Amino acid sequence: MIRYLPVRPPQPAPCTGADVPTPRQLPAFPRWFTGRDQQLAELDKALDFSDQPGGSVVISAIGGIGGIGMTCLVLHWAHQNLDRFPDGQLYVDLRGFDPSGEPPVAPAVAVRGFLDALGVASQSVPPDAQAQVGPDHDRCCSPDRVLA
Repeated sequence: MIRYLPVRPPQPAPCTGADVPTPRQLPAFPRWFTGRDQQLAELDKALDFSDQPGGSVVISAIGGIGGIGMTCLVLHWAHQNLDRFPDGQLYVDLRGFDPSGEPPVAPAVAVRGFLDALGVASQSVPPDAQAQVGPDHDRCCSPDRVLA
């Protein structure tokens, strides 16, 4: 006799609860910023596609050598668009160009900081860094409009 057992879809990782505050991790608005109108417009244009019905997730990368103001550009743009990310803003200083000489932040440390900020229960976070970014944590406490 063949028996078919129902297969349950994977359950999302447990959250710490509904009382988790919306993450607002951006550093202060850059004090000195000028120019970069073309780059700001490109970032606006990329985000405009996600506002349309059926819009997709937008992932943008800013590249360049250290010290040319990439972080300042992104922070300036992010502060101008806070209303477009009502579910929170995540930030981590990766220390890719850090005058203090500190080593760059390990990916697992950055991911863990994001999971904590989103309210993922610490006992549900797997020790393996690759598993931390897996689909179980993508479904847990996954707000729709978060800037990272």
